[in-house]
Amino acid sequence: MKFNCKNKWMIERKLKDLPVGLKRILIDNASLTKRIIKNNQEKVKLISTKTRLISNFDNNSKKYVYERKVELKGELRLAIKAVSYTPVNAIKGKVNLIKILKHKSLATLLFKGKKFSKHTVRYSVARSVVLRVTLFKRNNAIIKVIETFPKHNNYEKLSLIECRKNIIN
Repeated sequence: MKFNCKNKWMIERKLKDLPVGLKRILIDNASLTKRIIKNNQEKVKLISTKTRLISNFDNNSKKYVYERKVELKGELRLAIKAVSYTPVNAIKGKVNLIKILKHKSLATLLFKGKKFSKHTVRYSVARSVVLRVTLFKRNNAIIKVIETFPKHNNYEKLSLIECRKNIIN
């Protein structure tokens, strides 16, 4: 996603009434796993992996996707839940490693070697949670990641400069 100040401001406008710690974690450009998990604890708790037929992946008709559900807890009171969807026809080459990630972060696949680029980010604020939907693209491969953040949690206090300095893509 090319950095466009006006576009980012319009998207992040939905986050204005959230606690500062949560807002900064949401707009952070660094790896979420590295921010939350310290001292090399168990990285990610794998909940499930399966292949499903879904219709809401993109604007096309139904697709078979590889679904991976994980929880990130680290030093937080409440866990952050993440679900990633990868179309089965895109699982080839390096993306094939998604099947054997187990307790590793998805960022190990996305940002090493030939990187995926962050295509779009959308936020949805509900009563007790915030959803962040991110699309990563590289050539024809697309990975959709839906993360659920609890509103009231003990998030780390980050400065705005720390959040913006590591522009991944």
